[in-house]
Amino acid sequence: MANPNAGHFFQTSESLVAEQRKASKAQNKLGRPIKLSSKLLAVTADPFDERAVYVAEAAGEVRRVVLEVSSGLYSSFILSYREIQ
Repeated sequence: MANPNAGHFFQTSESLVAEQRKASKAQNKLGRPIKLSSKLLAVTADPFDERAVYVAEAAGEVRRVVLEVSSGLYSSFILSYREIQ
């Protein structure tokens, strides 16, 4: 049985840096980021709703996501979403 823990194997310094970067990105909750089960393949606009997009994943899943724009501190804009299942 394969061990899924990468810490038990030799890793290059580049792979360790990449792992730390991914872990810090996973902690980001600003703007309610979408959690994907696999790699993002495509995003396309919904032709019937200008506030929505379709998101395609490598695992074969396609989701319709309704985007919401809200103003934040210092007049910056945060893009968030509301998933439609």
